[in-house]
Amino acid sequence: MENFDDNIENEYRSRFEDFEEMPDDLLWNKIQSRITPEKERPFIIWLRTPVRTIGLAVSLLIALGFGTYFMFKTDTQIQGSRLNEKQVNHNPGSVTKTGNSKESKRDVIEQTLKQQSPVAGVLKEMSNKVTGMAKHTSGLMAGHQQAKRNKEDSDLQQINKELPVTLVSEEIRTPVLKDVYALTGKGANIFLVNKRLNAPDLYTEAMAIEVEEKHARFFLPPSEMFINVNPTLSYYMFSPNKGDNVLVSDFSNSSQRLGFGAQIGFVYPLTRKFDLRTGVSYFTRKSSISYDITDETKKNVVVVDNNSIQINPGSSAMNETRNWHYLELQSDVLYAIKAMQAVSVGFKVGMHTSSMNAPLVQGRLGYRISRPVNNRWALWLEPAVSVSLSSQNSAQNLFMYRTTGFGLNLGVSLLK
Repeated sequence: MENFDDNIENEYRSRFEDFEEMPDDLLWNKIQSRITPEKERPFIIWLRTPVRTIGLAVSLLIALGFGTYFMFKTDTQIQGSRLNEKQVNHNPGSVTKTGNSKESKRDVIEQTLKQQSPVAGVLKEMSNKVTGMAKHTSGLMAGHQQAKRNKEDSDLQQINKELPVTLVSEEIRTPVLKDVYALTGKGANIFLVNKRLNAPDLYTEAMAIEVEEKHARFFLPPSEMFINVNPTLSYYMFSPNKGDNVLVSDFSNSSQRLGFGAQIGFVYPLTRKFDLRTGVSYFTRKSSISYDITDETKKNVVVVDNNSIQINPGSSAMNETRNWHYLELQSDVLYAIKAMQAVSVGFKVGMHTSSMNAPLVQGRLGYRISRPVNNRWALWLEPAVSVSLSSQNSAQNLFMYRTTGFGLNLGVSLLK
């Protein structure tokens, strides 16, 4: 680190090296004021070279290895000393010999210590006294514990004599009493042990169990109830009657093709994907059909050439307008293809409010899409196509026709 005085000297030499004499104090103070002194940097040891880094790492590894080695060595010595303390020699002769050899060695060591230093002998005598006191104390504690065990055994034997023979068998009486004594405690009252337990005898005979017969359910509860309206646009297919000598031609349909209906019904679950839907509906519509028929009272003369003419029967324009009112019974099967989406296939049978025509039978195909409002209500719409399977007669019974309807059912369902 550069010194403050050295900086001043360098500044002076760089700027006033041509001067022969030193500047005065005023100029010197100006020079010092222009130079900013450097702050003292903290002393930081930073290893910038890889050699130093490697050396530090190697030294740490060596220290860690030595520490681990000495730790395991000390632990092994402690375990070995514990094992030596636990070893017991059951041969009395060997014990006596070992004890004599140890005592002789101890005497030799004590004499040597006394000869070398009287202070060491005094310390040894004090340690022997302390050891003897410890052995005496441990002996007293062992004797107290043995007396305590003898007293507990005598108490158990006394309880064993007083208990009746009918409580337990002779072979397992003592273990049971020990368990009872351990659970109840020393000073607990054990008068309950003398009571005989009157447990009810177990039944060995087979008992008759009444099983409720499960009857088949012929009526399944509906999973939902629905109400819907269905506007329908109808188209006609005509087929004139044969054998009546009346020519019907030039059919024309008016714009009165739109009909409306309302339905109420239920949905019954069949399987996981199939449901049965049935309901009663009321449907009304209008029809206006124009056509031409032959009229024998009218003749049309057509000149073919100068020598011949052609006489054709005349025709009359007819218009048939009717109001249709049906009471219909609809039944179809719903097949779920996705969540809240199903395909419906079925039929409906309608009866006219007037007895002019036979019942109307229609087959239908639809696609239902539902959206839940909450846990109890759902909205749905279903575009459907219905085709008449039976023909309707005209008012004059001159021809027959069938209808094909394109409808859109809009409904709400009450879920179970």
